[in-house]
Amino acid sequence: MVHDAHVTSRPPVAMAGLSELMARSVGAADLKVGLLDGPVMVGHPGFSAAKLEWSCQGDVAEVGARDVAATHATSVAGVLVAGRQSGALAICPGVTLVTRSVFRSAAARAAGTTTWMELADALREIVDAGARIVNMSLSTAPGMSEEHRAIQDALD
Repeated sequence: MVHDAHVTSRPPVAMAGLSELMARSVGAADLKVGLLDGPVMVGHPGFSAAKLEWSCQGDVAEVGARDVAATHATSVAGVLVAGRQSGALAICPGVTLVTRSVFRSAAARAAGTTTWMELADALREIVDAGARIVNMSLSTAPGMSEEHRAIQDALD
């Protein structure tokens, strides 16, 4: 097997083809990006300059929260809007991130799953809050056809 040092030494940003884009811009503050995931640790130091919005206390977690949903959501938020000097990827730290946890119960938060109806409601809510791009990192529980229709309506 041949080891190519050039390939393995490239930073993830370059490997994803984002270097040029990130060099040109941090993103516009008037662009709202939605994050449908778990609750975000909005008090994390990496977010000190970030523009974060949320609609209810269930959308945020305490810094140091140990559940998987909060850890995952905070990591995804870091990839998007953390400060570029924080060590996170920070693709677009200048945009406004609108967070919405889709895990409203402790059981859903622990399992990292949501229902189709909760996802549809959250998607409508985050779009109503002004998000034009939405990142969803989640799985859904099996649902009935009317629930699938609700998510399709929300996406439409």
